[in-house]
Amino acid sequence: MARFNLFRKIKTVRMKIILAFACIISILLVYQTFIYLANNEILGSTEKLIEQEFVASDLASKLSQSVAIETAEIRGYLLTGDNDYLNKFYEQRESAQQLHKQLSKLDEKNTELLKVQTLDKTWIEIIENSVLKQFKQGNTERAVREFTANDADFLEIQAIYDNINEGYKQKMTQLGEHIAGQMQT
Repeated sequence: MARFNLFRKIKTVRMKIILAFACIISILLVYQTFIYLANNEILGSTEKLIEQEFVASDLASKLSQSVAIETAEIRGYLLTGDNDYLNKFYEQRESAQQLHKQLSKLDEKNTELLKVQTLDKTWIEIIENSVLKQFKQGNTERAVREFTANDADFLEIQAIYDNINEGYKQKMTQLGEHIAGQMQT
């Protein structure tokens, strides 16, 4: 009722029109401020999400490459017996473990990461306990047979990392399309 009394106290039409426009402008300013703050919050969280997905995709890609490099280093060691290949294998192994830890922190709910971790552990045990052991004992042919017999394991590990990477890329694409659709409305 107090608002209506204010309108009644104002005697001129001009003042009533000015007051009405002032009310409308005030409402529009509050509305625009709300929209601006909401958009900034959405943009900030979206950028963070995209950045996280991009980093996760990059890590999965690096892990896939790491598996290929590790395999190449072991092959080089089996072919030449040069310890540089073996040292590079262990360096790559350490790097891959760090990358896997980073990826696991970013995506704790990904069951594929747990699966690949188990496969990777099994593959490394075979390499260290069978392939390298046979090679160091002078059984080069047996070491090579053991290694090639387990190629499927390393290929599966690499394929899982590639699938994880592809999943992150699809999420980023969908998120980008969603954002574009929201901006058009």
